[in-house]
Amino acid sequence: MNTDKIFELLKKYKENKLTDKEFVNELGLLPYQDIGFAKLDIHREIRCGIPEAVYGNHKSLTELIKIITRLKKEKKRILLTRLDSFKYKKLKKRFAFLSGIKANERNILYSKSKKIINNLLPVIITAGTSDIPVAKECSATLKVMGYNPLEIFDIGVAGIHRLFDNLNKIRMGDVVIAVAGMDGVLPTIVANLVKAPVIGVPTSTGYGTALNGFSALLTMLNSCSGKLAVCNIDNGFQAGCIAISILNKIEDRRQKLKRYKD
Repeated sequence: MNTDKIFELLKKYKENKLTDKEFVNELGLLPYQDIGFAKLDIHREIRCGIPEAVYGNHKSLTELIKIITRLKKEKKRILLTRLDSFKYKKLKKRFAFLSGIKANERNILYSKSKKIINNLLPVIITAGTSDIPVAKECSATLKVMGYNPLEIFDIGVAGIHRLFDNLNKIRMGDVVIAVAGMDGVLPTIVANLVKAPVIGVPTSTGYGTALNGFSALLTMLNSCSGKLAVCNIDNGFQAGCIAISILNKIEDRRQKLKRYKD
């Protein structure tokens, strides 16, 4: 169920093409759909502006096929994260309409948005190449909603001149997502060099005392920058959702101002 479907139902009801009972039954599908092993929150995009993502890690191939089939039937946006190579290969072959991103064992499948939003730019940067799979998860989340992120990878503080060489491009962003493991310093530096809001994503990349990302997380949480928001470890999806919320509100405000001026 989506807003177009609701308007379609209202039109049919007004034209007496739906009975009272049929109309109520259709609206009953709004909150979620129970498919036995899962309850699909197909109403989430209407409430929050962002669809539910499917976490593929602990779901069987059969379960994922049923979920995709139902979401496709409901004409919903589709985003599957954390797919292993076997599930990714099988699902990509079966559902050819889905776009795919290979990111080690965090492979992603998603439906491309029919509407591309070109007047707002999210920028995704990484400290190193090992952080790219998390950045790709963020990128796919944005693409599902029609945003086309600028990706700039491997510009961390170990070679900080690479960051400064790309600073003008980064400053073009309406929101910047900085993904970093190891010491996790990159987001703090960037947040103090750009005007846009910055979202930091710590990754589990690093040696011994990196503690699977906790060191990077604590560095970001203790940042001296007052304009840095921080996500959970390796959570590119969350960063994408926060960025979408920011960009959606900017776009909504523009549309409201345009209607007011007109």
